[in-house]
Amino acid sequence: SLLVGLPLGLLMGWFTTVRGMFRPLFELIRPIPPIAWIPLCIFWFGIGLWGKVFIIWIAGIVPCVINAWVGVKMTNPTLIQMARTYGASDWQIFTKICVPSALPMVFGALQIALVCCWTNLVGAELLAADQGLGYLISMGRRLAMPEMVVLGMVTVGLGGSLIGVIIDVLEKRLLAGIRR
Repeated sequence: SLLVGLPLGLLMGWFTTVRGMFRPLFELIRPIPPIAWIPLCIFWFGIGLWGKVFIIWIAGIVPCVINAWVGVKMTNPTLIQMARTYGASDWQIFTKICVPSALPMVFGALQIALVCCWTNLVGAELLAADQGLGYLISMGRRLAMPEMVVLGMVTVGLGGSLIGVIIDVLEKRLLAGIRR
């Protein structure tokens, strides 16, 4: 979802043609909760890896597109006008001004998307899986073993926190030069 959503959002934020092509489809799928896709995933992919991959992809693409799009839209118009005055092309303005300007929002998208992906993965496993943390939690409930449920929940929390810390470290390192 990151590989599709971030570039799509950046392009939708700058190019009206791209926005015109993809916004109707995006507005159609955006309000559908990722968990609502589970029955179709079971039908299409069965209970297994590819259904989970699809749920994760759906969960992550919405925040990626929105944040990248907004990041481009928040680019300082004075910088854009200055670049135009110096003869920069639309592509140069997009790649040299808009994309770097959108990076803080892109990292926000990463934080949101990965949490959405993580929680929806566990939710999908709770409903339809034969392995994973959600399955562990579900089995703990079925077997009346609250310690198994708590273990699964703590593991989910630790995993989500670790993902957040990794993204924070990456953001600080990659954006250090831009913020100076």
